[in-house]
Amino acid sequence: DKATRAILSRNGWVNSLRTAYSIGCGFYSDWGEAELLTIDPGSDAILQSNMVLHLIPWIQLPAAGRAVGLSDTVLVTPRGAVSMFPAEPRLPRQISLIATEAPRPTTRFSPNTAAAVRRFFQGEVEAAQTPLVHDSALNAAVGVESLYIKDESARFGTKAFKVSGATWAMVCWMSDKLGLQVSAVSGGLGQLAQLWTARFPQTRVTFVTCTDGNHGQAVAWAAKRLGQRAVVYMPKGSADSRVQRVREQGGECTVTELNYDDTVDYAAKVGDDKGWVLLQDTTLPGYTEVPSRIMEGYTMMCDEASAQLTDKQALPPTHLI
Repeated sequence: DKATRAILSRNGWVNSLRTAYSIGCGFYSDWGEAELLTIDPGSDAILQSNMVLHLIPWIQLPAAGRAVGLSDTVLVTPRGAVSMFPAEPRLPRQISLIATEAPRPTTRFSPNTAAAVRRFFQGEVEAAQTPLVHDSALNAAVGVESLYIKDESARFGTKAFKVSGATWAMVCWMSDKLGLQVSAVSGGLGQLAQLWTARFPQTRVTFVTCTDGNHGQAVAWAAKRLGQRAVVYMPKGSADSRVQRVREQGGECTVTELNYDDTVDYAAKVGDDKGWVLLQDTTLPGYTEVPSRIMEGYTMMCDEASAQLTDKQALPPTHLI
């Protein structure tokens, strides 16, 4: 509090009721963000080495109608958190941690999660890792020391990274219905499809979603390979080429007369009315599990990039965008 007040005063900043937005780690999800990772007294989450978290310790002052806070992005290391943006310390700072009982590893988006996602897909024919491109001329143009670009145009033949997220979410949903851990499915998508057919020979699940392009194509791609059905709704004005890409992957696609947000709500309502499974990459009230799984699928890019940087004997990145 003392450090924050000094910084605010020195810079002439004015306190606001909402000092900052929590990305990755928050004390309570009372601002509308998804409950992806929360740390509070009683939390059972475990922080793992190499995780990057955005921390916003803040203090509300109801009587004054104000709030003060600090914001920092930190790298988790075995020796503690290291600021990604170290500043010259002017005032002493102290953080107290509250120990929790019987912790268990429920943290999402950890290095372990990324490795698990990548392992599942390694057996797929189209699972070759995408290139990590380095261009010295581009580095100079944007004014950074080193810039690497993960080229996702070859991801599973869909020309977009979205397929890893939608497919992983569908895999997790089907595995759960089969009573299996995903790690027990060693044969990838083909084995999971066979297990489903053997257990539910008469059941073909319909996965419904809203998209403006790549996510819908991804859902269609995953449903086709897992022997299921995909129904995709797109907002008004969607390009015909995007509709066609969804259909080429085996999905049923309809363009609505609604904007994107209303189409998301429409897809959710249709799915609820018909007993379909909503596979949406947007959180809704009470709907965070599937979007979280989708984001877990995207971590495969990070795991690949980490290995590729090691192969290139490059330094770890300071920023991942």
